[in-house]
Amino acid sequence: MPSGDLILLGKFGIGIGCAVLTVLLAASSRPQMLTRRTFDVVAFVLLLGSRLALFAGIYLVLGAEVTSDVGRYYYPEGRAALAGGLIYRDIATTYAPLFPYLLAGPLVVWDSAKAIVLTAILIEAASLPLWLAAGRRWLRESTVRTSAVLYVTSPIPLVNVAMNGQNQVWHALLLAAALLLLRRRDTISGLLDGLSVAAIKIIGIVFAPVLWLFAARRVGWTIAFLLPAVLVYAACFALLGLTWEEVSFPLRKQGGHVTAGNLPYLTTAFGVDPTADAYRTVTTLLVALGLVIVFLASWARGAPRHAGNIFYLLTLILLTTLLLGKNSYPSYLVLAFFPLCVTYAAGPAGGSLRWSAAAWFGLFGVAAVLEPSLVFRWIKPDGVGDLGLLFTADLPLGRERGRIVAFTLCELTLIAAYLGIWWKAWSTIGRPGRV
Repeated sequence: MPSGDLILLGKFGIGIGCAVLTVLLAASSRPQMLTRRTFDVVAFVLLLGSRLALFAGIYLVLGAEVTSDVGRYYYPEGRAALAGGLIYRDIATTYAPLFPYLLAGPLVVWDSAKAIVLTAILIEAASLPLWLAAGRRWLRESTVRTSAVLYVTSPIPLVNVAMNGQNQVWHALLLAAALLLLRRRDTISGLLDGLSVAAIKIIGIVFAPVLWLFAARRVGWTIAFLLPAVLVYAACFALLGLTWEEVSFPLRKQGGHVTAGNLPYLTTAFGVDPTADAYRTVTTLLVALGLVIVFLASWARGAPRHAGNIFYLLTLILLTTLLLGKNSYPSYLVLAFFPLCVTYAAGPAGGSLRWSAAAWFGLFGVAAVLEPSLVFRWIKPDGVGDLGLLFTADLPLGRERGRIVAFTLCELTLIAAYLGIWWKAWSTIGRPGRV
């Protein structure tokens, strides 16, 4: 069996195992019966233990190399930063200006791409107590616990952190801290959220309006949010002498990326070319318009009247970005996955989920971890960049037909889950009794 198929089989096995665990725990009342301290310790140990076990099994026991963006981009960029390279001139990164220099830290201790994956695991472990504390400020204890169970047992953060080591979880840590400090220390909250944009990746900016909306002192939050970006980019221009062409490289590079996993991509089944400039332009305008409409409509619906609605609005913004954008990797779910789990767990009574609801969430996780691998290992390598072959007379037979059908079913499952959770977040906004 080719190594690519082995990786797919491994991810499928991880996804199914996590789905079974989700059903067993999220549909059980036992997590609700534990003391708070016991629950927190068990959740933390389960999260950290599962990540370290997967990391050790893949990279230490099997001796696999890191093949995700960490191996291809993060590690070389961190090494270049250690060598004194200049951002955007010597280091052609698509991430925020400070990110390669942050990567240099773990590489000083262990000169290996595995060090970056291990760092991501530790960052995620640090974020869980922050998410729990933020949730308990505004949500029922039962909702927080079910959300934590969904998070810890999901394969989405497990695979994207412990196997891929990607930087979405770096942003999630700062988002959790910013959320926890909101309405208490708005200035520090804004500073942390702004730091995520200047130090990790620019996509985090989509959540800034949500935190601003719920801040008690919006002016102070805004100034603090803008400060890191102003200082960092001013340094790029004034102190380092970089040009606009160099500094704007990440935007231009990311602007050319087109992925599956979104509503516009489904139009490729009817002959739309996802590589066309018109496709990129229309989808960019579509996601911008969608985000503005969702934000303003939620504000008009009274979202700020109850602080707990911030979790649902974060989910709406996250899923609107993924549903309408042309660059919609499922790994981006990790940016605000705990708020998404809160949305799924919320209900009139709180507490455990029905087993069918827990099973659907587990299936969502399986689809989310498989979809990128299906694209890169089955679809694009074979020259099938869209869904059009499903409706053509020369549809490949045998194995190729099965691959296309499997990918399409995975794609539809993922998008259906996005739409279902999006609708639940929208219907929950403004209804305090459901949080």
